[in-house]
Amino acid sequence: MMKIDIQSRRILGLLIIASIAGPAIYIGIQELQLFRIALLISTLFIIMIYSHKKLNVRDVNSIIVLAFFSFYFFWTISISIFLSNLNINDLFNFFILYLLILNIIFYINLNPKSFFDVLYKISILMFFIMFIIALWEIMTHNHLAVSTSNNVASYIEYMPTTFFTNPNDFAAILTMIILFSLYNNRIMQKNNVKLLLIMFIIAEFIAFITNSRLNILVLSLTFILYFIKPKYFLHILIITIIILGISIPIVDFIKTNDIFNIDYLIAGLGFGGDSTSVRSTLYLDAILSIEKNFGLGHGINSSMLYFLNLNDPALHGAVNTHNYVLELLINSGVVVFFFFILLNIFLTYRFIVKKMYFNIYLLFMYYIILMSSSSSLFLWYHYIFFLGLIINSNNLLLNHKQIYNLK
Repeated sequence: MMKIDIQSRRILGLLIIASIAGPAIYIGIQELQLFRIALLISTLFIIMIYSHKKLNVRDVNSIIVLAFFSFYFFWTISISIFLSNLNINDLFNFFILYLLILNIIFYINLNPKSFFDVLYKISILMFFIMFIIALWEIMTHNHLAVSTSNNVASYIEYMPTTFFTNPNDFAAILTMIILFSLYNNRIMQKNNVKLLLIMFIIAEFIAFITNSRLNILVLSLTFILYFIKPKYFLHILIITIIILGISIPIVDFIKTNDIFNIDYLIAGLGFGGDSTSVRSTLYLDAILSIEKNFGLGHGINSSMLYFLNLNDPALHGAVNTHNYVLELLINSGVVVFFFFILLNIFLTYRFIVKKMYFNIYLLFMYYIILMSSSSSLFLWYHYIFFLGLIINSNNLLLNHKQIYNLK
């Protein structure tokens, strides 16, 4: 069993790294992405485990979530076939998504504590790796091949994306890692205050640089809820003094070398204007999508095609939903959307019963974060975050009253 646990930790670690690296790292050709290779290795490992030892999934959350994603998977594929709207690449990625869900549920039920520990450590590692890459992007205005920042106007070409296609995806994943690290800190009753504060500062900086307002909002609110307490006053004071001490020369260096326009970023922090208007129209059009196809959905990854065909002038060319839940509605229709809402009501109810109030907060913030990403369908890491949050909460033996209350 010890050998299996060590092997599972290594393969799970590789899978998490690959889920963040996504299409940015591949061997020779784009089709041989590290993520796909890691998922194949992981799946073969699971098959090997099952050939020697049958794993019984008895956790209620695991069963409910697996049932939902199975229904979601087969329903959406069926709609795509029915509408003759089946893109082979999208179908392949959708199959990979379902395989990822199966893999993560397996690792959680194999050893919940081991899964939690690996996810935490690998997420922290990737957080700082991405920060280093982001600094390189900001300073040089160069990016990895998958980045949309390679083809933007000169005044925003500094925006980092690291392994992702756009800046908002990058900011969203950083924010999720922050929330998961905070969650781990509470569950394992650790006191990594200095590390968390440093990560918060980095994530807020990246959210500011990428002009990701929703991530700034989530990070700020979470910081207030968690850190604005007398016992953290000295830590915050020391970090504040350090920040003020290094901020002045950094800002002066940025302005002198014209690395990015701070005034432009500050001006973009407001929630009014054209951006809010476009989002409102996107959401309204997404809801109106149920009028077509009898509310059955438009098929796998069809939200962009739906907006393109709609050709609504009020969207000003925007073709991405910027909302995972509504993207689900467009692609998979009312039935899947209804069961998805029921799933979240069920999870929230279980959290309330077990007095896991912090989990309710994290679940709500999760969907807020996914409103910043243009399309979250194949943003792999967020599914791992979701499963790690809701299933592990049921598996780990915890003192719920002491740990989860936001007091």
